[in-house]
Amino acid sequence: MPYDWRVAFLQGVSDGEGYASIRGGFRAGIVTYTNGEFLARLLNSLGVEASPIEKQAAIWKRESILRAARLPMFRHGTGRQSRLLEMAAMLDSMKWKQFSEDEINIIMDLYSQGLVAGQIAMKLWREHGIARRPSVISRMITRKRNKRLAQD
Repeated sequence: MPYDWRVAFLQGVSDGEGYASIRGGFRAGIVTYTNGEFLARLLNSLGVEASPIEKQAAIWKRESILRAARLPMFRHGTGRQSRLLEMAAMLDSMKWKQFSEDEINIIMDLYSQGLVAGQIAMKLWREHGIARRPSVISRMITRKRNKRLAQD
């Protein structure tokens, strides 16, 4: 099947059954009960590495999320495409460095307000231009909490 047809088919399926989640840990994909392998092969044929996992064709690798955003994966699901583009921008600007003291203070303050790691990741990005994966934020919070408990 020609490339453009595959993209159009993907967009139709994604608009109906696709997702893009930043809070859940930078994931995208298509929920399906019976066609996970087929949809994963379709995504792979478009240069987007996907795997059939637990009733879905899942995309989680950085480069694949960037490619899915550029297709674009969603045509009429504009909210989902916006999340996917925002996720791609975050991944593209992410620096693999230690947390600064200011960043730690912001995160711990947000955590003390009752926000979870995914919500903190979004606030960091939208309000401070800092891109961090929710899982990394969660690990940092756990380390800080454990350190404080050990000191008490």
